[in-house]
Amino acid sequence: MGRGRVPAGQIAVTPTSGECCCLLLPQVDTICLNVLLETLRDEWPEERIGVVLDGSGSHRSETVVWPQGIVPLPLPPYSPELNPAEQVVRHLRKRLGMNASRRLRSWRMR
Repeated sequence: MGRGRVPAGQIAVTPTSGECCCLLLPQVDTICLNVLLETLRDEWPEERIGVVLDGSGSHRSETVVWPQGIVPLPLPPYSPELNPAEQVVRHLRKRLGMNASRRLRSWRMR
C-alpha cells in the first residue's frame, strides 16, 4: 500500500444467518474485487451469492472473474440508500465522529 493510501474494507454478510467475511485490501480495483469474489466462494462454496455493486469502475471492468454461483447485483446510478455497505459506513462515520469529537474536547480541557 502506497504512502497516503487508505485501505479498503470489504464486507460480505449473509442476510439469513448474519455470518460475515471481512477483508482489508490495499485499494479498490478489479484485482481486489477478484480476490473478494474468490474468498466469498471459498467461504461459502455451495451457496448462490449475490454481490451488490455500486457504479465503481472496478465493478464494471471486463476483467472481473465471476466464480460460478456468484452473480452481480448492480445498483441504479446515484442510489447509495440502496447499498447496504453505504449504510454500514454511514453508521461507522457517525460513531467514529462522535468518539473523535469527545477526544478533541477532552484534550482541549487539559
